[in-house]
Amino acid sequence: MGMPKLPKKPSSLPTSAPRQKWLSLLLAGAIGFFAAFILLKGPCAPMGGCPAFAPVCPVTSTMDNLENCLASGNLTSAKSCGARLVALLDPSMPELAKEAEPIANAKNIAAARQAYDSFLAKITAGEPKSAAAKP
Repeated sequence: MGMPKLPKKPSSLPTSAPRQKWLSLLLAGAIGFFAAFILLKGPCAPMGGCPAFAPVCPVTSTMDNLENCLASGNLTSAKSCGARLVALLDPSMPELAKEAEPIANAKNIAAARQAYDSFLAKITAGEPKSAAAKP
């Protein structure tokens, strides 16, 4: 007697877009970093908030809103979110603010999505570390 054959699973199972998987990993990493930071620095005052996180919260919230606008095809809101990112990043990170400008100036949703992908790539690439600095 042989083992019964299992029916083959179709190879064309729907999968989520790679961008969604990548964004989930990025958010999970950011949450882990902030959780570790809170453990090291101690809890914040309940009513006063956390001044260390004040600049980060609006940026991540705007990026989430932008992702939703792009997914729903709302160009006007996506451009508004892009302009908000520029305004939020300009004082502390002008190089990233310049990367967000094409989102705010996009002519169509495809251009906005491409500009957002480029913006995310710039964020994940970060500043290249010099390997020659270490002996």
